[in-house]
Amino acid sequence: IIQYYALSIILLKVNYKTLLVVSSIVSSINIVVVSLLLYEYKYAIPIVFYAGPFTLWIVFFCLGIFIRKCARSYSLVLGLVITLIGLILSVVETYLWAKLCGSYAYGIKLSSFIFSVGTILLLFSPKIECFFKNNPFTKVIVKVGDISFCLYLVHMMIITTMNTYLNLKLECWLINWSIALCLSISFVALMKWLVPCKYHRYVGLN
Repeated sequence: IIQYYALSIILLKVNYKTLLVVSSIVSSINIVVVSLLLYEYKYAIPIVFYAGPFTLWIVFFCLGIFIRKCARSYSLVLGLVITLIGLILSVVETYLWAKLCGSYAYGIKLSSFIFSVGTILLLFSPKIECFFKNNPFTKVIVKVGDISFCLYLVHMMIITTMNTYLNLKLECWLINWSIALCLSISFVALMKWLVPCKYHRYVGLN
């Protein structure tokens, strides 16, 4: 995230439509390279080297700039269509990697990025935002969304702890997901309580 703070000085001056197109191309190339190294050639690369550089995730930062500058004037249908296409492609790509190289591709793959971009556009559309804000049931989701970046930062540590140290390798994905989410939320809540408020932004708690 610090990389994007530094780059924002330049990125905010570029036309937001051009920025989104260029960042999509950069991220796509990076994803293809990472996918080949991890799944095809099976290199054991530390996560900081393949998931750390700004080039991999830049499309999401630039998408935020796009949404901000276009005042969310895009059609709700756009986000819905991209989300559905990404979901379908994600299933296809996962089994394609399994067939080609004998291993499933999770998380960092081109189709999952397409799905994520569509979901962001969908959830940030004014109509969906209005629904979420006015629906009591979805207020819980909104609260979780407020700490989503924190959850992203810690969730792999929680999952690794569950599988390695607590030996919680349950068969049901829903139970695994629920436990990981609850533990991640609890960890973030604990950190928010322990770390002084003025330092929250520097450690990803805001």
